[in-house]
Amino acid sequence: MANPKIVPVRRIRRGEQDTWQVGLVRLPMWVEGREGMAPFRPLGGLAVSRGTGLLAPSDVQPPEAATPRLAVEAVRALEAIRTELPGVVEVDDASVAEALREEFTDGRPVIRVCERLDDLAEARAAMCAAMSKGSELPPPTVAPGVGVEELRAFATAAVEFFAAAPWRELCDEDLIRVDSAVPDPAVKYAVVMGGGGEEFGMVCFDRPEVLELLADGEAEKAAIWSVSFFEPTVVDFDEHDLWLDHRLPTSPDGLIPVAACFGPKRRVRRASPRLLAFFEALLRAVARARVEELESGRWTASVTTAAGEQTLSLSLPEVLGEAPPSPPTPGPATSERALAGLSRLLDERQFSSEEEVQAFAESALANWSPDDEPPSDDPRRRAQDLAWEALDARGLRARTLAREALTLWPDCADAHVVLARTAGSAEECVAGYEAAEAAGRRALGPEAFAEDGGRFWGIVETRPYMRARLGLALSLRDVGRLDEAEEHFRELLRLNPDDNQGVREVLLPLLLALGRDDEARALAGAYPDDMLPTTTWGWALLEFRREGDGDCARAALAKAMECNPHVRRFLLSRDRIPDASAAHLTVGGIEEGAVCASGLIDAWKGTPGALDWLRAQTPPDAAGARGRARRRGAGD
Repeated sequence: MANPKIVPVRRIRRGEQDTWQVGLVRLPMWVEGREGMAPFRPLGGLAVSRGTGLLAPSDVQPPEAATPRLAVEAVRALEAIRTELPGVVEVDDASVAEALREEFTDGRPVIRVCERLDDLAEARAAMCAAMSKGSELPPPTVAPGVGVEELRAFATAAVEFFAAAPWRELCDEDLIRVDSAVPDPAVKYAVVMGGGGEEFGMVCFDRPEVLELLADGEAEKAAIWSVSFFEPTVVDFDEHDLWLDHRLPTSPDGLIPVAACFGPKRRVRRASPRLLAFFEALLRAVARARVEELESGRWTASVTTAAGEQTLSLSLPEVLGEAPPSPPTPGPATSERALAGLSRLLDERQFSSEEEVQAFAESALANWSPDDEPPSDDPRRRAQDLAWEALDARGLRARTLAREALTLWPDCADAHVVLARTAGSAEECVAGYEAAEAAGRRALGPEAFAEDGGRFWGIVETRPYMRARLGLALSLRDVGRLDEAEEHFRELLRLNPDDNQGVREVLLPLLLALGRDDEARALAGAYPDDMLPTTTWGWALLEFRREGDGDCARAALAKAMECNPHVRRFLLSRDRIPDASAAHLTVGGIEEGAVCASGLIDAWKGTPGALDWLRAQTPPDAAGARGRARRRGAGD
């Protein structure tokens, strides 16, 4: 690496003896490791003249390859600048002293081991300031009173929280309220992060409504305390040095626990000693909570922290029956439960005409409420009612209802589905859906598959099985077991050719990505009037693969643009395609476009020339104009 700028402080008079300080230093930079290795902070030797302020570095090495010879190199580099050796070299490490004595065997310079090397520390700090770009996240020690021991206590609690993995029971929709005193109103409420497998920790805020801001991606509107685990490359170099120099606890993957307040207006603050101790107590209280305590909705924990004993009283308002900040809209499971109730009512009555049946059904569905359902002694029916409620519930309440359903009926497929979709890992998700599919198959019996294949979705009793099998297929796809996933997708289409579940929107991208164009063409051709964006954009790609820039390919692309023009922008963007929830999709909308592009991007990228052709055939202004025209027409 290039030598830093050398600035003489004062000159040494002839005949005077200079003293140098030498050591190994960790540099403020990240170096990409070999393939499969994480980035690392390199080590190098640094020598500084106490008399002149001149300094010289050595080459740098990865930490595992660094040896005291780097300090020798730094001394030789400074010697080349000064054209002479000093009278004394001070070091703070015995192994460095030994390497220098082996290099300079005539006893000059004198090698002296010291506890402190202040000039070397100042030189390193100056070099770090010159080389470092800094971080948006200030180091924790900017908060008065925060030192190594406070950080150690907090980090130990954070690692205990990480090991306990409370996101297996609590998710980011399970609002936790601190009923005991808090050191700051901004930490009155919290949610656990980690269910998505990307961000682990807790988020704290001052009022329940902030939970909705988080869900809508508007966190910058509130002051939010994040207690989470960061990659070392994200934190300030001084913070990383603290963790390395003092061997502070990290996650098993080397992630650093960080407590910081973000917002509003991009302001970033670090926790005071009092707040750090509170977070220490909160992390331990949640990590140590038993399932029975969580399901009761209220628990108390006494925790020893760096600031002394703390007792926290915590509760889950939704489990206690208190209204959430924004009650969930009744979902498909509620409608399905209403259909089952209607089916029972129809079986109990006699009708004289189809018109009378239709009028009764419309009235019954419009006025249906689960509270109107008479109690049942049938454990299967009671279990399915609980499972339907669990499918539309959130977080811990959903899992609690599912477990209760399984105590009544172990083959309740929907209850297994709820537990599978909230599993802690991809492998556990697969196992959960395998259990759900097997339970659903046992519940239906072999006769249903033999007699009702081709019209499964039209029978309410088969839908739990269909949900379980689709979940299994998707989870198998996600872990790379593509052949098994495809088999399940095809069987779902055999059982329900009308494809109410949208299986073709998943199977078609899979076939395209695997290059199995004939099968993809047959699948898309089975739905000739389909205006789903996945089908139309997949067909456009098939036509381009078949003929290149031909009339059929252009016509197919025009139809795809008419279906959803936003897909083009996401396919051509170099940025990561944003996540979009299927529950918030609108026909022709941006979210629908993002979902479609996310499924098809690998196939388009894997087709030579396809993205260039797409970019050339459809100017950006045309895509926007068509999208606006379609939206205006939809609103008329």
